[in-house]
Amino acid sequence: MAGASEGERIARERIAREAEARTGFLDLGKLGLTELPEALFALEHLRGLNLGWGWRDGSGELRQAEGQLGENQVASSLARLAALPALRDLGLSRVDLDTLGTRFLEVWRGGLGVAVLRQ
Repeated sequence: MAGASEGERIARERIAREAEARTGFLDLGKLGLTELPEALFALEHLRGLNLGWGWRDGSGELRQAEGQLGENQVASSLARLAALPALRDLGLSRVDLDTLGTRFLEVWRGGLGVAVLRQ
């Protein structure tokens, strides 16, 4: 699982950069993650998070994830994102949500935009 450990390393680096820069957006897409890094939950200022293959930016343009290591398998950890108070946009394209059923969507506060792009 070299790809997974490489993805985890990249995710930790990106989280550390976002903690310092505080842009409000983080791209962890296509890193082959099997769980969400614990450090992610310290980013209480985070307004946007991509865990999938892409997301729509503020102008509505489709952006591709920078990672190239494979689909994230983090569906079982998504409910924990409710702990991020500022999170409003979540990119989940090609994240397997079938295992969640509809319970996942009930977890979120009003106002969260969830982008699930299926191909």
